[in-house]
Amino acid sequence: MNLERLQRFNPDLTILSVNSAVFNEYGQVLSNIDPTEMLAKLNQHLIPKSGSTSVIADADLLDTQMAEQLRLTVFGGQQIQIGYYNGHNDHLDALEWHHAPEVMVATANVCLFLGQRAKLTRNGYAVGALRTFFVPAGTVIALYGTTMHYAPLQTSEDGYRCMVALPANTKTDLPAKMGNVDPLLHKRGQWLIAHPDNHALIEQGVVAGIMGKNLALNCQIPATSWVVV
Repeated sequence: MNLERLQRFNPDLTILSVNSAVFNEYGQVLSNIDPTEMLAKLNQHLIPKSGSTSVIADADLLDTQMAEQLRLTVFGGQQIQIGYYNGHNDHLDALEWHHAPEVMVATANVCLFLGQRAKLTRNGYAVGALRTFFVPAGTVIALYGTTMHYAPLQTSEDGYRCMVALPANTKTDLPAKMGNVDPLLHKRGQWLIAHPDNHALIEQGVVAGIMGKNLALNCQIPATSWVVV
């Protein structure tokens, strides 16, 4: 579904393009990066019929020219990991941030609910402070380290495949000796808050820090094909 039609289906949301000037407050479009090889490899990974599949590091995706470009430019020469998030999602559910860039590119049009770490208060994060952005298929974006985000939102019931690049070892388990230094620190390099509706994350100890309605994106498009894992 394109942006204009998606906006008609979601009158309660203001959906902006990542090509708008407002997105510069949250990230950048990396128009100088060619994702062709990456997308071809990403398309080899299946989309589940329901739910999602999350892989934080995939050696095949890391073995691409795009990965090396990202390592040398966006990540300043640091070692990186490249994984993927494939499947279906239409709700906000949570917000994470990394204090490091995150690069994404998807094989289908997706949307993102984005916030800014500076607007997180002691009481939590209000959904009214979030912005909704439309990311066209094949558009490479880099989110700032202080941009709060979570899983992409599907614009079709077919779901999506989305590559995710982060510094190496992000989202791996924290050392036990660290203790509870920060209640919002969930994994290495991953700070996370959940919406109260997300019982699965709350049961893992994630703070229910999102205030307001669990935002959702409506895409009333019937599935044309399923690829079952």
